[in-house]
Amino acid sequence: MNQAIQGFDHTSLQGAACLSQRTFGYLSQASVEDIEKTAVTRFEHVTVKLKGSNCPGCTGHISKALASIHEVYHLRFNPVLLQADFDFDAGRIPLRGLLEKVQKRTGRACELMGDDWLEIEIEVEGGFLSEDVLPIGVKDIQYLRKKLWRVKYDPHSIGARDMLHALEQINRVQIYLAPRRSTHETPKNIFPMAWKTAFAAVLTVPILIFAWAPIPSRGIGYDVGSLVLASIIQAVIVGPFYPKIVRTFLTTRTVNMDLLVVLSTTIAYLFAVATFICQILGTKLGSQLNFETSALLITLIMLGRLMSDFACHRSLHAQSIGSLQPRTATLISNSGSTRKLKSMGIHEMEIDTRLLQKDDCFVVRANGAVATDGVITSGASEFDESLISGEARLVEKEAGSEVVAGSRNHGSSVIVKVSRLPGENTLDKMSSLVQEVLQSKPKVQQVADRVATWFIGVIGTLAMITFIIWIAVGTWALGLSSGSAILKAMPYSISVLVVSCPCAIGLAVPMVLIIASRIGAKHGIVVRSPEALIAARNVTHVVFDKTGTLTDGNLRVTSEEYMNEQTREADAALTMSLALASSHPVSISLRNHLEAMQTPRCRLSNVRVSDGKGVKGCCHGQDIRLGSARWLGVEDDERIQDLVRSEMTVVCVMRDRKLVAIYGLRSTLREDARRVTAALLGRGISVSIISGDETRAVGRAGKELAIPGANIRARCSPRDKQEYVKEIKKRERGAVIFCGDGMNDAAALAQATVGVHMQNGLDFAQSTADIVLTQSKLSSLLVLMEMSRRSYQQMVFNFTWAALYNMVAILFAAGAFVKIYLPPQYAGLGEAFSVLPVILVPFQLEWRRYM
Repeated sequence: MNQAIQGFDHTSLQGAACLSQRTFGYLSQASVEDIEKTAVTRFEHVTVKLKGSNCPGCTGHISKALASIHEVYHLRFNPVLLQADFDFDAGRIPLRGLLEKVQKRTGRACELMGDDWLEIEIEVEGGFLSEDVLPIGVKDIQYLRKKLWRVKYDPHSIGARDMLHALEQINRVQIYLAPRRSTHETPKNIFPMAWKTAFAAVLTVPILIFAWAPIPSRGIGYDVGSLVLASIIQAVIVGPFYPKIVRTFLTTRTVNMDLLVVLSTTIAYLFAVATFICQILGTKLGSQLNFETSALLITLIMLGRLMSDFACHRSLHAQSIGSLQPRTATLISNSGSTRKLKSMGIHEMEIDTRLLQKDDCFVVRANGAVATDGVITSGASEFDESLISGEARLVEKEAGSEVVAGSRNHGSSVIVKVSRLPGENTLDKMSSLVQEVLQSKPKVQQVADRVATWFIGVIGTLAMITFIIWIAVGTWALGLSSGSAILKAMPYSISVLVVSCPCAIGLAVPMVLIIASRIGAKHGIVVRSPEALIAARNVTHVVFDKTGTLTDGNLRVTSEEYMNEQTREADAALTMSLALASSHPVSISLRNHLEAMQTPRCRLSNVRVSDGKGVKGCCHGQDIRLGSARWLGVEDDERIQDLVRSEMTVVCVMRDRKLVAIYGLRSTLREDARRVTAALLGRGISVSIISGDETRAVGRAGKELAIPGANIRARCSPRDKQEYVKEIKKRERGAVIFCGDGMNDAAALAQATVGVHMQNGLDFAQSTADIVLTQSKLSSLLVLMEMSRRSYQQMVFNFTWAALYNMVAILFAAGAFVKIYLPPQYAGLGEAFSVLPVILVPFQLEWRRYM
């Protein structure tokens, strides 16, 4: 496929060698050898975006080409997004040299993607910026094209508006923000292909008229015109493919679909030339391959690839999550970074959201959307956060509450202070996570890639077999001479080369994963592992953590007892200070209870959190502990037993191994817990509860949810949870889901086939689970299973279609159906016909109901 490479854009790499990337603290064996030679190996991490077509049949060699670069380590390549992440040895090759090497090996232009720094595109009046002097906080300036520059800057060192002002002062020019790049904008690599397709079509039309139209005979004149036009098409369109094939084979020892294009079109063209020469000499070659065959074949191949690329682009970028963010924000002058507005007598100003800076304050009016993540400083209202949480209900927000980018205000106007800038806010994190799903390939995708790797060789073999069979048929069955039999066999062989296409196989899984990730985001489900998404369809056992997962997390302190009333205030302060050190739901509830009573805090040292047990520290030389009665060794105390018999969660405080306070907490089940567990049991899926809480409290929850006693575990440490999940996996044939909400569930989440983290908050990017639920609804598990089932069915359909198409199309092209024949020129549309269903049909997943 035409990669539209016009040469490497060296100007875009100016200053690349001094880019400050993340340095990793590990050394390979090669680096050890370098150290022995006194040359220290220095690893740096980069993300590179390649340009050109993302058709899988044309990108299969790229990963091997990148891997063949000796300075590249830990490579991860996304063939759909054409994005490569890898570490490189900066001690052996500078970044600029590495990028030139990447372009040379892959045959594609490339550019660096942004790292922890933000970037912004600007237009400069006069078109020139000096790169000699950069403002503090500006990392790099890259020239793109006339008047257009890309600036990378550190938003924590300099704001966007301040940065542009500094550049204007240094260069004494007027600077404007460049227009935004639309997520629906047609990629630049499609335009060259479109022009080449149009060029081929324009030249092909006269050839078809000369061959097929009922026009007066001009003898050899039409043939000469057809020869000239067909030769131009062959040189301009097919010519660039020849060096690409050679380069790919020499660098990676592999071939791709370009080889089939070159073979088929070149053979068709040469036979047409041979036919023309024989006609000039007054003989008849008898070939069915004329100039209209080669010209139409090339045109339809280009048209098919253009259609496939365009449809693939539209499907990848349709309904982009990032596009949900508003493009403008109403800045007000009551913050430190906007004092200039106030000095000018301006109280409000509408600006592009890309110009927001840290600590800016902006207005979110009724029915307006939040420009970026922030904290309400004034006003109260209700917000629709369904795009993040999946919750259809409105959420009340007041001063001090966090709001997220893209959420919509359904009440009165509020003032919001920026906490995260565009480019690093919640929506941007979610958008990047959706893209990262494609970075790790599930097993089914690895199988598909292996099939596509062998596809070219298999098709070449089938074309040769077809050629030999038709020679035999022509010679023995039809009584043709050997020359005539070869001429008759050639069109069938060319049709086989052209009509087959591995692209549908390569896209079968990625297209479904993209759409499934998008559907999950709409329902508050962030998919972090494609393997887990596929496995969730086959769940036979679901294990729930209790506190904060099955319960709503809002534990209430219903009993508190202090052993010594004289030290009550001091003991409460110790409890408050220890609770602050833990993020466990019990500690959070205890902290909220004590804060409501305006309990003071004390200074602790040597604070340590024991997951699933409690917290310990020192205060004025005394050993202070907060945790479960069993961990503290006081579970036999009668006062504690009374609370346990009342099915409460009990937390104790000890000072120098002396019990000083006892708290009893009650929790309530989530409103959808009964419905979800009943639905799981109704489907024949086993359900278990495992918790570090007391036996009676866990047993009460299990009883309310009708879970068998054999599937209830209490007083479990994080290791116990992990071992329980491991035990279930050994005896279950299907997948096992563990659903938890705390850091003490990390081991069990990793052990499960599908680890589901119920995130209490919006910073889901920190979770290491396979699936993250950004809403407080257990029913998302049912959505996940249904989405997994339908996604897998769609993958099966895609693979089935790809296999059936190639099998049937090859049979037609090979002439297996005697009375039905697919001429080579029409076989050129085979790619579009095979790929479009794989791209478009998965969209029906978005129209289905999952609740």
